[in-house]
Amino acid sequence: MKNFHFIAAAFVIFLMAGCNPFQRTNWVKMEKDSYTIMLPDYMTPQTDLHEEANLQYANIEKEVYIVVLEEPAIDFETAFADTSLGYPPTMQGYSDLIYEEFKLNMDSSLVSISERQIQKEGNVERHTFNSVATLDTFDAYYEFGIVRNDSTYYQIIAWTLADRKEQYKDDLAKMVKSLMPK
Repeated sequence: MKNFHFIAAAFVIFLMAGCNPFQRTNWVKMEKDSYTIMLPDYMTPQTDLHEEANLQYANIEKEVYIVVLEEPAIDFETAFADTSLGYPPTMQGYSDLIYEEFKLNMDSSLVSISERQIQKEGNVERHTFNSVATLDTFDAYYEFGIVRNDSTYYQIIAWTLADRKEQYKDDLAKMVKSLMPK
C-alpha cells in the first residue's frame, strides 16, 4: 500500500510540474526548398487552407492549423518602391502592411492584438504577434510570424479556436518561431 501512495504522490508531483505524459508532443523538422520549420507530429499535410501557401498543415480534430506563404523580396520591394502607398519597401514596411491589413480586415471582430516582437539574427529578421478575432461565428487565436532574409519574405500563420488557446498557444508559437530560411 505504501508503494501505491508513493507512486500516486510522484505522479501528482509530475503533473503539477507541467510534465503531463499524456500530452507529450513530438516535433518533426520539415524541409522545404528555401526554409525549415518544426511541426508537431500530430499535424498532417493539407491542400485547402490557403491557395497561395506553399506549406499547409492541420489537425482537424484538434482544430490546429498552419500555413506558410513565401514572396521574393524583390517582388514586394518593386511593388512598394512608390512610397505613396504608405509602406516603405523594407522589412518594417512589409510587417506594417501585414499587421495593419489584418487589423483592418478583422475590424469589428478583432478582440485583441499584441504588439509586435522583433528579433534579428544575422541576415534574418523576425516579427511576431498574436491575436484573438472572430471569423464568421468562431473566435480564433492566431500566431503570426513575418520573416525576411536577404532574398525572401515569409508569412507564417498558425491558429486554433480561441477556447483552445491555452492548450495550443505554446505549440503555435513554437511553429511560427521555428521557421528558418536556408
